[in-house]
Amino acid sequence: MPRAALPILTLLLFLTTATSGHCAGYALYEWSARGNALGGAFAAKADDPSAIAFNPAGITQLEGSHFQAGAAFIAPNTNVTAETAAGTKGEGEGDIWTIPSAYYTNQLNDNVWIGLGMYSRVGLGSDYSDQETWFGRYNCASASIKATSLVTAFAWKVTDELSLAFAPEIIVMDFGYSKYTDVTMANNPATTANDVRQEISCQGWTPGYTFGLHWKPEDWFSAGLVYRGKSELTVRGDADFDRGPNVNATLAAMIGSGVPAQVAAGTFFDAGLRDTDVQGTEPIPGSATMGLMFRPMDDLTVELDVTRTFWSAYKKLVFNYDNVLNSQGFDKNWVDTWRWQLGVEYSATDWLDLRAGYVYDQSPIPDDYVDYAVPGNDRQIVSLGAGLVFDDLTVDLSYGYLWVMDRDVEARPTEGVFDSSFTGGKTHIVGLSINYKF
Repeated sequence: MPRAALPILTLLLFLTTATSGHCAGYALYEWSARGNALGGAFAAKADDPSAIAFNPAGITQLEGSHFQAGAAFIAPNTNVTAETAAGTKGEGEGDIWTIPSAYYTNQLNDNVWIGLGMYSRVGLGSDYSDQETWFGRYNCASASIKATSLVTAFAWKVTDELSLAFAPEIIVMDFGYSKYTDVTMANNPATTANDVRQEISCQGWTPGYTFGLHWKPEDWFSAGLVYRGKSELTVRGDADFDRGPNVNATLAAMIGSGVPAQVAAGTFFDAGLRDTDVQGTEPIPGSATMGLMFRPMDDLTVELDVTRTFWSAYKKLVFNYDNVLNSQGFDKNWVDTWRWQLGVEYSATDWLDLRAGYVYDQSPIPDDYVDYAVPGNDRQIVSLGAGLVFDDLTVDLSYGYLWVMDRDVEARPTEGVFDSSFTGGKTHIVGLSINYKF
């Protein structure tokens, strides 16, 4: 097999296994085991193939050709406890989500590099157990965003110290959402007789882009700037409805009651709660990252990154149905947030690097719009990792522990949200990457 074919085949293999994760908002940052161990603080260092994701301008530091592949394995856990609604707790299913990544870089000449990458910028996995009876089912029973970015990076070494990059991408997404509707509009979680389960499954794609700048005037200092553009992604698919045993009889009673308002409501629900085509629009927010790396001694580097994510683009989630439901919108009104990342790397020996990181990540969800689709509050991560060097082969390992601060939720019964609390949110993140220099 030609060497050049290996990266392409591996990219295709990993593409077939991409799934979603657990994150602030629905942004993802698990782009390599080394980056994970450093708390994602890698925009200024950016000196391995995963720079395609963290800061594509950094690939000008890589001589020859390099290949990297890996994955992060994410095990989230979230509890939602009701204060007044029937039922006391909603629990996550305890699934393990896999976030794969793969990168290939090649130096074309003294000034130009090209790279190929596959990673996930956004993703979400909220899947509650006992969905038929849990009190939040009228708001969300499960939500899933599975997105993959396919990137081609072009980097130019403008001077020995300064590099610039442009990385266009194609973002491919699978979107899933399920909830229940009470046809009597009572939204009483204590009874399930008149529930209809709605299951939405959609797919779509959109273009995106990233600009990167890497500046290294001294061996002991470097800086990185990264801007990721906003994209609007339209997904299309099916909405399937599963009626409970008493729903048809309840609708018939509503229609037969002779009250005009109930006749209209009954007719609307009967026609609206039938399988149909559907489409929706989901924003992928833009963001800006700045990173500063310092080398206080030959074997030690410290990097601080800060990211501003422009979540204010997420004003509303809208579904357009091909039936009488027509257009259904849900206000979101998220706000822009900061993410702070600190990473420390120590070269203990020629074959062993030790790493640690810390992250503080703000939630974009205002109090008036918290729901059960996204466990929304500020979160922190502490991480550790190691790199094992074997000549041209490097194996990176990482572990991160994420915890979400508890948050109270005020009731909005018409939206299926009750007085409740998010508690005990924690996630384990394990990463593995393999790097090879040709």
